[in-house]
Amino acid sequence: MQASIFSTYPIAVPAKLCPTSWPASCIIQSDPVTLRHVVAGKAKLLAVLGRERRPDFPDVPLLREIYPALDLRVWFGIFAPLGMPQSIIAAMSYAMNKVAGDRELRQKQTLCAIAMAPNPGTPEALAALVRDDYQKYGAYIRQFNISSQ
Repeated sequence: MQASIFSTYPIAVPAKLCPTSWPASCIIQSDPVTLRHVVAGKAKLLAVLGRERRPDFPDVPLLREIYPALDLRVWFGIFAPLGMPQSIIAAMSYAMNKVAGDRELRQKQTLCAIAMAPNPGTPEALAALVRDDYQKYGAYIRQFNISSQ
């Protein structure tokens, strides 16, 4: 089986809109357009990225369960300019965690519908995540001699 990994620009767009007619055996993508094909039975979800299985696809394994060396995670973070007062950072963190922990939001799975699960945390935890990923993916870049083009 030949696998293809698509980035979000420019070739992933046709693949997301109609994955059943795209000449690839595998698409690594996470968004609501792709998921609607899975729900409709036109595409098969083989694995998901993250720290825990998705509640809307509980029988689909994590990629790291299949291949532990590919312990990839997708995350979104909100960053502020250097020098931002700590009081503002704390207030923003509190407000975002409050929204992410909102029971109604989780029950409706609004974020899950767009392939995101809220994972509230602290600015320090986000900084640690960025440092860890920088080290981990930096090692891959050096190991495989990857460069920008």
